[in-house]
Amino acid sequence: MTESFPDIEIYIRKPDTSSVLAWLGSIFESVDASAKGRRTLIKLESPNGIVDCVLLPDAVKGNFASLWFKSANTPWKTDRDCALEAFSQLHQEVRCSTIGWESDEKENEEESEETWLQITEDGESMISWLT
Repeated sequence: MTESFPDIEIYIRKPDTSSVLAWLGSIFESVDASAKGRRTLIKLESPNGIVDCVLLPDAVKGNFASLWFKSANTPWKTDRDCALEAFSQLHQEVRCSTIGWESDEKENEEESEETWLQITEDGESMISWLT
């Protein structure tokens, strides 16, 4: 049984903000978004409570935007679960870490270099993604 991650973060290549918000609107009861500089701050409401979320364009080299749900109160247990659904709805390449973030940052950073999942029209593959 997979343990839920404390938060969810995925990376979407060149996402259209309105498409991301429409996708989130199909999942959550309400979506309230506001631009703050380059970021889009998003407040999502679900039966489990409020989830704050941030969409940051060009967060990572390669035109990847970060979509970070700052809570475990999402429909997904892991980043991979979210990434698979995002890809199926947005039809854009999605990447995510395959491990949860632990308190030992150094060990986790070393592991994370080899534990990135890439989802494209060709399916899922593991990649080394150094930022």
